[in-house]
Amino acid sequence: MSLHFKLTQIVTAALLLLPGVAMAERAGLPSADNPEARGKAIAEITDATDLGFGDTTSEMEMVLTNANGDQTSVACALTRLRIRMPVTATGQ
Repeated sequence: MSLHFKLTQIVTAALLLLPGVAMAERAGLPSADNPEARGKAIAEITDATDLGFGDTTSEMEMVLTNANGDQTSVACALTRLRIRMPVTATGQ
């Protein structure tokens, strides 16, 4: 795994976690002295503002360098579309 790919993963994880961290510091939440009430309040806010999983598109480029220093570039684009499937009585 390349350093660029690892950094991309770290940045993506940070961007996904930052809204939760910011929300945890929101005024009006119970103090950290009462973790159960604070956790419940955060969960309720999250449930009320959750937009769910949606369509995503990712574009990336991988640069391969051989022992001679020659580089080859490979570009890739991924699109993930969310399809809502009906839920049956058995949950499948």
